[in-house]
Amino acid sequence: MTKCLASQLYLAGSAAGPLPDCGYGRATAYGRAMATAMFNGQVIAESDETIVVEGNHYFPPASVNHEFFTEHERTSVCGWKGTANYYSVSVQGETADAAAWYYAEPLEKATNITNYVAFYPAVTVTA
Repeated sequence: MTKCLASQLYLAGSAAGPLPDCGYGRATAYGRAMATAMFNGQVIAESDETIVVEGNHYFPPASVNHEFFTEHERTSVCGWKGTANYYSVSVQGETADAAAWYYAEPLEKATNITNYVAFYPAVTVTA
């Protein structure tokens, strides 16, 4: 079975019980149900292989429709994931600045989400 920082990984939405602590008090799970990210009525990402970290679905890079994303200058730092980079999302003339983030070079404990994209609430994620 796959290990996550000495704790087992659970599939998101499974009946396996609560998620384990995967280090620094954060839980990680691998999604198995289709997750969809929508902005202004447009699907901008969709995957059944998201990784859920701290309640956020991280979408694999290939599942993101990059035509709706532009790099944003914002960065932030997480003590266990590293430096996050941001995208603005634009669909049909509506833009949400810095509404998506990813870790291009995450710290060791977060390498499983390298370049995976997560979203702020301006983008609706359903799973």
